[in-house]
Amino acid sequence: MKTVFCLGAFLVAIVFGTVLQTQTAMAQDVDAMRRGVPHIFAPKGGLRNTNKSLIDHGGPVLPTSHVYAIYWGPVPSDLSDALDSFFNGFGGSSYANILTQYLRGVPPAPPASTYTILAPDPSSPPAHAPSVNTIVNEVCGALGISTPDPEGVYFVITSNFPKAANFCAWHSAGTCNGAPIAVGYLPNVTGVSGCGITSLAANPFSNGGQSMANIAAHELSESITDQLVNAWYDSSGQEVGDKCAWQFGPAVTLNNGVEWQLQEEWSNANSGCVQSIP
Repeated sequence: MKTVFCLGAFLVAIVFGTVLQTQTAMAQDVDAMRRGVPHIFAPKGGLRNTNKSLIDHGGPVLPTSHVYAIYWGPVPSDLSDALDSFFNGFGGSSYANILTQYLRGVPPAPPASTYTILAPDPSSPPAHAPSVNTIVNEVCGALGISTPDPEGVYFVITSNFPKAANFCAWHSAGTCNGAPIAVGYLPNVTGVSGCGITSLAANPFSNGGQSMANIAAHELSESITDQLVNAWYDSSGQEVGDKCAWQFGPAVTLNNGVEWQLQEEWSNANSGCVQSIP
């Protein structure tokens, strides 16, 4: 009987170990699949699921984010000025504080953020929707032989909007110079149906500039909580910004004193979308 019990325990251990290995392999497959495709910010009217909490899948998050921007093509100054103001005011704000709950206790305060503009690319950006590899290669070209910043989010902002695109913006991840890299694609949404905001904040920036800040808020929030697309998302694959896309509350004032109309973000703590957490 003792031999049978030991053999049974041994078989259970083998089966249990096989299940764990299979679950791990499946999780790695999901991560690889998510990394290879853009995670899009859908235009107004897209589907969203607000009855599921975000789940921590263990990937990296960014208590401190280093935002880098590459302007591709002749991006209008009203857009770049608006994005400069938004990115410089984001860190430490009550809007950014929504994301603190996903940073695993480090720090117990709104995420900090820095902003750096890399050398612009004066060439024409892609006319059609670029692949993740295209955007990763664009960033890699700007970095040269440098290793990507492990706390970085690299946004490529283009002067145009791609033909027949089914998104307003996206973020994803790839590999550059042998290291993982988080990237985002922010095309010019000025005048693009379904991608602009209609209620403007009391700031000096154009409708196009304020619309760009809104899509940047969506993508930066998701990059902070899901940097390499293997951290926080719900069982449907939706991230912190997806669940509240195109849902707005009162205008919010960022850390540099500039007011913006930005979409709400999902809060597990509140089981819903919130505009800010003081």
